[in-house]
Order: sequence, then structure tokens, then C-alpha cells
Amino acid sequence: MVAVHALYDICERPSFIPSLRAEIKDALKEEGLWQISTISKPRKLDSFMKESMQYNQPNALSFDRIVLTPHTLSTGLRLPIGTFISMASESISRDPTYYSSHDSATILNPSRFYQ
Repeated sequence: MVAVHALYDICERPSFIPSLRAEIKDALKEEGLWQISTISKPRKLDSFMKESMQYNQPNALSFDRIVLTPHTLSTGLRLPIGTFISMASESISRDPTYYSSHDSATILNPSRFYQ
């Protein structure tokens, strides 16, 4: 799903393509051939992929776990064995607490993780 979302995002915003293409060409020119170090060089592409994953959450919940031993939280809430717990990853990734007002989490910003 990550690749599909990234392809959709890049097709929907073709203005991003020239800078990503140039960065990839430069990395390939520097390395000479495709290898792990070549793939890790394009920082704009890395930022774009991270942003696409943040923007297109595949699930509203993630980090699914089942309680294996009884546990009591600091609030007093008891979690018995077999309790299913999960984290609201989509809500967290769009929480304005983590983004400045000019850089809203609801807008795809391919340079967010590059800056």
C-alpha cells in the first residue's frame, strides 16, 4: 500500500517530479550503479516517502497487542490477560500539536522531513 499511495501522491502532484528525478540521477551518477548506498542518498525522495506514509495512514489503529500478563495503568485501569490494545496512529500522525500552524498535517508537504 505504501508504494501505491506514493505513486498516487506523485501523480497527483507532478510538480514534485523534476526535483526528485534530479536527486535520483545525481545519486546514481555518484555511485555508478544501483546499490543500498545509492538508494539511501536521495533525501528529498526519503522525505516524500515518509510524508506520503504519514499522510496516507493505511489503518486508523496500529501497534496491536494482546495483554499477556495482568497490568494496572497509573490511572487505575486494569488490563486483564487477553485484553486487546491498540494505538490511534492516524490521530497521532495528524495531531496539530506536532505540526506548526503553517505546516498542517492535513496538507501533503513532501519537504516536511527534508528541512
